[in-house]
Amino acid sequence: MSQIIYVGGNKGGVGKSMVAIALADHLRHVLNRSVFLVETDTANPDAAKCIGTELDATLAADTRTEAGWQIMLNAIEQHRDMTCVINAGARDNDAMRRFGDYLHRGAEALGMPLTVAWVINDERDSLLALRDFLETYSGRVQIVGNCFFDETARFTVYQDSKTRLTIEARGGTLLPRGYA
Repeated sequence: MSQIIYVGGNKGGVGKSMVAIALADHLRHVLNRSVFLVETDTANPDAAKCIGTELDATLAADTRTEAGWQIMLNAIEQHRDMTCVINAGARDNDAMRRFGDYLHRGAEALGMPLTVAWVINDERDSLLALRDFLETYSGRVQIVGNCFFDETARFTVYQDSKTRLTIEARGGTLLPRGYA
Protein backbone atom coordinates (compact mmCIF):
# COMPACT_ATOMS: atom_id res chain seq x y z
CA MET A 1 0.00 0.00 0.00
CA SER A 2 1.42 3.38 -0.93
CA GLN A 3 1.41 6.12 1.66
CA ILE A 4 3.30 9.21 2.74
CA ILE A 5 5.26 9.16 5.99
CA TYR A 6 6.51 12.56 7.13
CA VAL A 7 9.35 12.28 9.67
CA GLY A 8 9.70 15.60 11.47
CA GLY A 9 11.10 16.98 14.66
CA ASN A 10 12.23 20.50 13.72
CA LYS A 11 15.24 20.29 16.01
CA GLY A 12 18.66 19.30 14.69
CA GLY A 13 20.23 16.20 16.20
CA VAL A 14 17.03 14.74 17.60
CA GLY A 15 17.16 11.63 15.40
CA LYS A 16 14.89 12.39 12.44
CA SER A 17 17.32 10.99 9.88
CA MET A 18 17.86 7.80 11.87
CA VAL A 19 14.11 7.24 12.09
CA ALA A 20 13.71 7.95 8.35
CA ILE A 21 16.57 5.56 7.55
CA ALA A 22 15.13 2.83 9.78
CA LEU A 23 11.66 3.26 8.28
CA ALA A 24 12.91 3.24 4.70
CA ASP A 25 15.11 0.22 5.37
CA HIS A 26 12.30 -1.73 7.04
CA LEU A 27 9.81 -0.86 4.32
CA ARG A 28 12.23 -1.83 1.54
CA HIS A 29 14.06 -4.83 2.95
CA VAL A 30 11.56 -6.39 5.38
CA LEU A 31 8.18 -5.49 3.89
CA ASN A 32 9.54 -5.50 0.31
CA ARG A 33 7.82 -2.22 -0.58
CA SER A 34 9.02 0.24 -3.17
CA VAL A 35 10.30 3.32 -1.34
CA PHE A 36 10.66 6.91 -2.50
CA LEU A 37 12.79 8.99 -0.10
CA VAL A 38 12.47 12.78 -0.04
CA GLU A 39 15.06 14.91 1.75
CA THR A 40 13.99 18.45 2.65
CA ASP A 41 17.41 19.41 4.02
CA THR A 42 19.20 19.81 0.71
CA ALA A 43 22.45 20.91 2.39
CA ASN A 44 22.73 17.77 4.52
CA PRO A 45 20.71 14.87 3.05
CA ASP A 46 21.77 12.32 5.69
CA ALA A 47 19.22 9.62 4.94
CA ALA A 48 19.81 9.69 1.19
CA LYS A 49 23.56 9.47 1.73
CA CYS A 50 23.09 6.45 3.98
CA ILE A 51 20.45 4.39 2.21
CA GLY A 52 19.51 6.19 -1.01
CA THR A 53 21.22 3.70 -3.33
CA GLU A 54 19.14 0.87 -1.82
CA LEU A 55 15.83 2.59 -2.50
CA ASP A 56 13.74 2.89 -5.64
CA ALA A 57 13.90 6.69 -5.89
CA THR A 58 15.20 9.72 -3.98
CA LEU A 59 14.70 13.47 -4.23
CA ALA A 60 16.13 16.53 -2.51
CA ALA A 61 13.53 19.31 -2.34
CA ASP A 62 14.07 22.63 -0.58
CA THR A 63 10.71 22.96 1.15
CA ARG A 64 11.60 26.37 2.54
CA THR A 65 10.14 27.64 -0.75
CA GLU A 66 6.79 27.14 -2.40
CA ALA A 67 8.58 25.87 -5.51
CA GLY A 68 10.23 23.18 -3.38
CA TRP A 69 6.83 21.98 -2.17
CA GLN A 70 5.54 21.88 -5.73
CA ILE A 71 8.58 19.88 -6.86
CA MET A 72 8.14 17.46 -3.97
CA LEU A 73 4.41 16.95 -4.51
CA ASN A 74 4.83 16.50 -8.26
CA ALA A 75 7.50 13.86 -7.59
CA ILE A 76 5.26 12.10 -5.05
CA GLU A 77 2.53 12.02 -7.69
CA GLN A 78 4.98 10.51 -10.20
CA HIS A 79 5.89 7.86 -7.60
CA ARG A 80 2.41 7.38 -6.16
CA ASP A 81 2.77 3.59 -6.38
CA MET A 82 5.59 3.76 -3.78
CA THR A 83 5.68 4.49 -0.08
CA CYS A 84 7.11 7.98 0.30
CA VAL A 85 9.28 8.71 3.35
CA ILE A 86 9.94 12.42 3.85
CA ASN A 87 12.96 13.19 6.02
CA ALA A 88 12.24 16.74 7.16
CA GLY A 89 15.13 19.05 7.82
CA ALA A 90 15.76 20.87 11.06
CA ARG A 91 13.85 24.12 11.35
CA ASP A 92 11.15 22.94 8.94
CA ASN A 93 8.36 24.31 11.16
CA ASP A 94 8.47 27.70 9.44
CA ALA A 95 8.04 26.03 6.05
CA MET A 96 5.25 23.82 7.41
CA ARG A 97 3.51 26.88 8.79
CA ARG A 98 3.54 28.52 5.34
CA PHE A 99 3.16 25.56 2.99
CA GLY A 100 2.38 22.46 5.05
CA ASP A 101 -1.24 22.36 3.99
CA TYR A 102 0.05 21.45 0.53
CA LEU A 103 1.21 18.12 1.93
CA HIS A 104 -2.11 17.32 3.57
CA ARG A 105 -4.14 18.38 0.52
CA GLY A 106 -1.71 16.67 -1.86
CA ALA A 107 -1.93 13.39 0.04
CA GLU A 108 -5.72 13.65 0.00
CA ALA A 109 -5.83 14.42 -3.73
CA LEU A 110 -3.56 11.45 -4.47
CA GLY A 111 -5.55 9.15 -2.21
CA MET A 112 -2.42 8.40 -0.17
CA PRO A 113 -2.69 8.14 3.61
CA LEU A 114 -0.43 10.62 5.42
CA THR A 115 1.33 9.55 8.61
CA VAL A 116 3.32 12.01 10.69
CA ALA A 117 6.10 10.62 12.88
CA TRP A 118 7.52 13.35 15.12
CA VAL A 119 10.85 12.59 16.79
CA ILE A 120 11.48 14.02 20.27
CA ASN A 121 14.06 13.82 22.99
CA ASP A 122 13.41 14.70 26.63
CA GLU A 123 14.32 18.37 26.32
CA ARG A 124 11.95 21.30 26.53
CA ASP A 125 12.87 22.77 23.13
CA SER A 126 11.89 19.49 21.50
CA LEU A 127 8.46 19.76 23.11
CA LEU A 128 8.12 23.42 22.10
CA ALA A 129 8.85 22.54 18.47
CA LEU A 130 6.15 19.85 18.63
CA ARG A 131 3.68 22.30 20.12
CA ASP A 132 4.42 24.79 17.32
CA PHE A 133 3.91 22.06 14.73
CA LEU A 134 0.54 21.12 16.24
CA GLU A 135 -0.64 24.71 15.74
CA THR A 136 -0.34 24.26 11.97
CA TYR A 137 -1.17 20.56 11.60
CA SER A 138 -4.48 19.27 12.91
CA GLY A 139 -4.09 15.57 12.10
CA ARG A 140 -2.83 12.62 14.12
CA VAL A 141 0.84 12.62 15.05
CA GLN A 142 2.82 9.61 16.26
CA ILE A 143 5.58 10.62 18.66
CA VAL A 144 8.86 8.72 18.39
CA GLY A 145 10.87 8.96 21.59
CA ASN A 146 14.62 9.01 21.02
CA CYS A 147 16.29 7.81 24.20
CA PHE A 148 19.83 7.68 22.77
CA PHE A 149 20.97 10.43 25.15
CA ASP A 150 18.51 9.54 27.93
CA GLU A 151 18.82 5.94 29.05
CA THR A 152 15.91 6.31 31.47
CA ALA A 153 13.57 6.88 28.51
CA ARG A 154 10.97 8.46 30.75
CA PHE A 155 10.26 11.49 28.57
CA THR A 156 9.07 13.36 31.63
CA VAL A 157 8.85 16.70 29.86
CA TYR A 158 6.50 15.18 27.27
CA GLN A 159 4.56 12.98 29.71
CA ASP A 160 3.82 15.91 32.03
CA SER A 161 2.72 18.24 29.22
CA LYS A 162 -0.58 19.46 27.82
CA THR A 163 0.91 18.67 24.42
CA ARG A 164 0.74 14.95 25.25
CA LEU A 165 -2.98 15.33 25.94
CA THR A 166 -3.43 17.01 22.54
CA ILE A 167 -1.52 14.20 20.83
CA GLU A 168 -3.61 11.54 22.57
CA ALA A 169 -6.87 13.36 21.82
CA ARG A 170 -5.94 13.18 18.13
CA GLY A 171 -5.23 9.44 18.38
CA GLY A 172 -1.45 9.65 18.56
CA THR A 173 0.84 7.83 20.97
CA LEU A 174 4.43 7.80 22.17
CA LEU A 175 6.38 5.08 20.38
CA PRO A 176 7.72 2.62 21.28
CA ARG A 177 4.86 2.04 23.67
CA GLY A 178 7.13 0.68 26.41
CA TYR A 179 8.47 4.16 27.14
CA ALA A 180 7.34 6.15 30.14
